[in-house]
Parts: sequence; C-alpha cells; structure tokens
Amino acid sequence: MNLLANPYALYALIALAYFSLTDLRDRTAPGIELFFGGAVLLGVLENPLRVGVVVLVVVGILKNWRPLVLMALFVFPSTWVVVWGGYLYHKKAVGGADWLALAGLACLFPWYVPVFAGGGMVLWHAGWRGRSPVPALPGIWLGTLIGLMWFCFF
Repeated sequence: MNLLANPYALYALIALAYFSLTDLRDRTAPGIELFFGGAVLLGVLENPLRVGVVVLVVVGILKNWRPLVLMALFVFPSTWVVVWGGYLYHKKAVGGADWLALAGLACLFPWYVPVFAGGGMVLWHAGWRGRSPVPALPGIWLGTLIGLMWFCFF
C-alpha cells in the first residue's frame, strides 16, 4: 500500500498532526469531534460494520451501557483499543480528545494501526518530561505514523 495514495491515511496524518501541535501548545484539541465524525463518514464507505461497532462502543461508554460494550468488544479487534481508551478516559488518565482520536483511527484502519497509536500514546506518556497535563495526541500521531509505515513495508 502506498502511504501517499491512501486518502484515509493522509486525512488521519494531517488532522492528527494539526491536533498534536495544538495539544502541545494549548493542552487542548478543539475540533477533535470533527475528526471523529469525518473518520466515521470515511470509514463507513470501506467497512460499515466496523464503524457501526466502534460508534456503538463510543456511545456505550459515554452512556455506561456495559453489556453492549462487552458484546461489541469481541466483534472487531479495533474496538479493543477504543474500550481500553474509554477505560482510561473514565479513570481520567487520558482526555476525551485522546480517546476520540483512537476511536477515529479504529474507524479508518485495521486493528494494528489503533494498537500502534495506543502504544505511541503510552510511550509518549512515559517519556514526557514537561509540565502536566500530558498531551497525548503527539504520541498517538507518532504511533499512527509508525503503524502505517509498518503496513507499507510488512
């Protein structure tokens, strides 16, 4: 797969780069909901079932629909990262923008790209030496970039 020929990859990398810079500067990512909405609209064209399950998981976590989340957890591996991010969101370990970025990536790409993004977020948190709160979107962006490059070469 050519990284530059994939419109989903370009959309995700450009949007996450913008949000990462804003997150580093202002500690907030205004408009991340638009990224998630755009990812849902683009992802429905490729795999509507996966996107529907991810949206149900996001709504289920926001509304505390525990049985629905547990059922959706086993349908697609992409939702595992969204459920994990929702758990971290409820524990106040990550912000809502970080969780929606992971959910948007789960709508657009196969399971390994959100897993790489989550791993990048964890490594960024571990290596952050600046002031609190920790901006996690740059780690998500780096993990996404590594995951997409992994897909290109392997």
